[in-house]
Amino acid sequence: MGRNVKKECNVNKITNGIRMLKRAVKHGFKANYVLVDSWFPSKDFIQSVRSMKQGMMHVVCAMRKDFRKYAYNGESKRKGTLENSEKRR
Repeated sequence: MGRNVKKECNVNKITNGIRMLKRAVKHGFKANYVLVDSWFPSKDFIQSVRSMKQGMMHVVCAMRKDFRKYAYNGESKRKGTLENSEKRR
């Protein structure tokens, strides 16, 4: 076990998070949503979670406060633009 923990120290948090989720699902963990903070929502992480359990797991996360663009209703928008458009609803 100690050897496995040492290996995990040399891998980034996204990869470790995906590995932990896969182990949990393999051992019978049942969830529809994975809640993570703004450090985790990368394209690879979200795609990996969505590929588990035949696409039945979803990611709930905070958006980063930077200049990334997010796909929303077929458009590419920044966090501030998304927040403003949702406030107007």
